[in-house]
Amino acid sequence: MKLILFLDSHNGMLFNQRRLSRDQLMYDRIIEQNTETIWMNHYTAEVFPAAPHIQISEQFLDIMQCKDICIIEDFQVTEEVLSKFNQLTLYKWNRSYPSDLTFECSMNQWKLVSSYDFEGSSHEKITEEYYEKI
Repeated sequence: MKLILFLDSHNGMLFNQRRLSRDQLMYDRIIEQNTETIWMNHYTAEVFPAAPHIQISEQFLDIMQCKDICIIEDFQVTEEVLSKFNQLTLYKWNRSYPSDLTFECSMNQWKLVSSYDFEGSSHEKITEEYYEKI
């Protein structure tokens, strides 16, 4: 299973209980690059373009299949949650926001496979980092 997260430069996920950005080019990129089922909750689905392979559920962590992808944006990713995944993609905003929810898991069991910078619609530079579990 693959996990996708959006982080600022200090691993912040939300600030003032809001998402970091609504970058449409990044959302389009995620839809185009991933043809497997993408699970997300209603909060995340609000900003994603419609696509046949998007599934929406508040309990997606309990019903995902082994080739599925999920996006977590508005709740804490614990070590237990992270252990369910073998691939991780981080989209980093390269900016710092006053965050009230951060990604605090250890990356010791993860290997960076690739990193790619692209220009988004809301940020001049978004870094996409792809990791695999060691």
